[in-house]
Formats: sequence, structure tokens, C-alpha cells
Amino acid sequence: MTSLLTRLHLHYGDDADLAAWLLDQIALRPRTRPELHAAMRAAGLDVRSDDDLRDVLDWLRSDHYLDGPVVDGERRYQWRYPALCRIWVLRRL
Repeated sequence: MTSLLTRLHLHYGDDADLAAWLLDQIALRPRTRPELHAAMRAAGLDVRSDDDLRDVLDWLRSDHYLDGPVVDGERRYQWRYPALCRIWVLRRL
């Protein structure tokens, strides 16, 4: 499963850095899309459109990085596999 941790640039192309940043943020705690947009603004990052952000998050869900329940009409993204999240965090230090 650790191959999931090294293949972002291969499969996500120009969106690989955004995907890695999203995984970093969600590793800290589960987040909704509006919370991720706010975190992007707070970090001074180029804020992507909601459609772009949704697409990358959907790809991360399809690729089994993320999962998460819908709460009050908004998906709360979290890592699908806590052990993989822990390895991700350790490798990103």
C-alpha cells in the first residue's frame, strides 16, 4: 500500500502538489471543502475553484486515499486508512 504514497506525481500531473497539500491538511484532522478553501487562503496559496478542488478530492477518494461521511450536507474528508495516514505523515517530516 505504500506505493500510494509515492505515485501522486505520476497520476495527478499538474495537480500533484495540490493533492499532496490536501492529504497533508486532512492528515491533521478531517475537513470539509469549505474548510480546505479557508486553509488555502490562510496559507496564502492560490485558491482553486470549488470545481477544481472537488475534482482532486474526488480523485483522492477514487484512489482510496480519502473517505468520509456527509455531515449536514457537506462531506467531511478523512484518510481511508489511518495506518497509511500515519506513514504519510512520517514520510513528510
